[in-house]
Amino acid sequence: MNDQASRIKQRRRELQLTQKELASRIGVTREAISIWENNPSVQLGSQNLEKLAKALSVATGWILYGKREKVTPGNNVIPMHNKAGEFNVMEPLRNYSASKAQNASDYRIPILAVTASAGHGAIVLSEATTSFMEVPREILRAIGVEPTKHLRIINVRGDSMLGTLNDGDLAIVDLAVTEMQDDGVYIFQLDGYVHIKRLQHVPSKRIRVISDNPLYESYDIDETHDFQICARFLGRWAFGKM
Repeated sequence: MNDQASRIKQRRRELQLTQKELASRIGVTREAISIWENNPSVQLGSQNLEKLAKALSVATGWILYGKREKVTPGNNVIPMHNKAGEFNVMEPLRNYSASKAQNASDYRIPILAVTASAGHGAIVLSEATTSFMEVPREILRAIGVEPTKHLRIINVRGDSMLGTLNDGDLAIVDLAVTEMQDDGVYIFQLDGYVHIKRLQHVPSKRIRVISDNPLYESYDIDETHDFQICARFLGRWAFGKM
């Protein structure tokens, strides 16, 4: 299975599904499935990719790349795991610390060239600090954020968290949170990709992954998935055109 189309077709056959049955599960036409299975270069939208992965019971990364180890990192891509297989996807965020600003009433937070996806998943980009944002402490505390060295600002891509986080927003996150304390929005690693979505505890020790955009369906994960909390979302800075 050397390409995306072959993987989709093979997995559908393994599940003994017809193209029509798979199409019905996703909410597309049978013709769309035929195109996906016969055109290796077709680009799936984030919504259809997530639905297809769920219908085939596979990770989105497997559909796109086969195995995450086959994704060849360039100079601006950080591998998801080190050679020992240990989790290191958020390591760049730990290389810089938030600190006091020159003006004692402000707090200096690193803005990193790291992208978390509010769509189907994103690879972590350059570990370099792009800049720092000096934020008045009063503003941080007004939104319930206590100034600490664990604060970082990262970029968000995708529309599945529309309303809470929009494409291009800057999200302030707390790296001190590496476990799911309660229901809320978290940055987490799942099957080799970094996501930012709402997580909710559900019975049988499962976690529901929720997109605030109603166009995206929720799905459940458990301890069998390659899952780890990286940080907790605390707030955002949004910029828009006039």
